Amino acid sequence: MPPIERDARHQKAVLWTKAGVDGYANPTLNEPEEIEVRWQWTRRNVLDATKKTVVIEAIVVTDRRIEVDSILWLGGLDDIPGTSYVPTSNIMIVKFNDEVPDIRGRETRYTLQLMRYTDTLPEVV
Repeated sequence: MPPIERDARHQKAVLWTKAGVDGYANPTLNEPEEIEVRWQWTRRNVLDATKKTVVIEAIVVTDRRIEVDSILWLGGLDDIPGTSYVPTSNIMIVKFNDEVPDIRGRETRYTLQLMRYTDTLPEVV
């Protein structure tokens, strides 16, 4: 049986990692890549670092550390409508990321908390 840190990631998601910010403080993104995840829809309010309430709508388990302000979309690259790899709905932005190593330090569980983003993808560089 695989460790819990690697188990149950049977869904696909498209990831655009954060490359930087543009002149309007919006994130700029790297090219998309497809990753395996465990995606759980939820809805809860949490406070961010500035004591502002944000609505978390998904919790995602991945195999790597993903930076805050990166973008995720549930589904594979082939599932995105059209040919430009730009989804038109359910675009999610990473608001929190957690890393929890196992007790022996061999495996790490990476958990993301996502908030709904606008229906337009930021600039891809």
